[in-house]
Amino acid sequence: IRSRWNELDTGFPPGDPPIIPTTCLLTNNVRDVWLDSNSRILVSGRLADAGGRIVEGLFRRRPDGGADTGFRAAVTGMVDALLVQADGKLLVSGDLVSQEGSCHLVRLNAEDGTLDRSLAPQLSGRVSLLALQADGAFLVRTETAIHRMMPDGSLDSEFWVPITAGDLSVAIQSDGRYVLLGTFTSVNGESRTNIARLNATGPALQSLVYDDDRSEEHTSELQSHLNLVCRLLLEKK
Repeated sequence: IRSRWNELDTGFPPGDPPIIPTTCLLTNNVRDVWLDSNSRILVSGRLADAGGRIVEGLFRRRPDGGADTGFRAAVTGMVDALLVQADGKLLVSGDLVSQEGSCHLVRLNAEDGTLDRSLAPQLSGRVSLLALQADGAFLVRTETAIHRMMPDGSLDSEFWVPITAGDLSVAIQSDGRYVLLGTFTSVNGESRTNIARLNATGPALQSLVYDDDRSEEHTSELQSHLNLVCRLLLEKK
């Protein structure tokens, strides 16, 4: 889609099949789309080839929409989040399978999708990626907490934030603090409803809970925070 409202770009893709492998056709189960550092298009989802075989995993297209046949992700399975590092490498989380068995968090080399074995995650079980810091550290969530992992996959023992949430998005402010937006009622043991902010070292700040009985001044302040979150999340995309 072009940036001019919803006008269709008829030159995209340039006539070849909609996704790799080149024999695959899109089903209605495309989960998500990202851009890498070279504006190539990463797509996760379930696809059916001409013979009806279901393929699920991560695929890449060139910026012009053509098939990128040089990229073959070293994992298959359901991808739930992807972060692109400054060096172009891809952090991928989900219910994944590699040549070494089941896994939930991997890093792929940018050019060909091969496994980067320098990442050795210390967390076991299901994790989901949330946000990437400028220094290469990144946030992940488990069922009960948010953790910070160093670039090699080791855990930052000083950062652990208990939270139980459904949907959860995180944006990192320029001062290093984290804005949380999702479906939750407490963060780090303190009452928070759907929106909160964390210092870079972990503890939550003042409440940003919406309350119809609060003053107009408080409501205005809350709205400015909500606008900030929306802007940060849009910039993140």
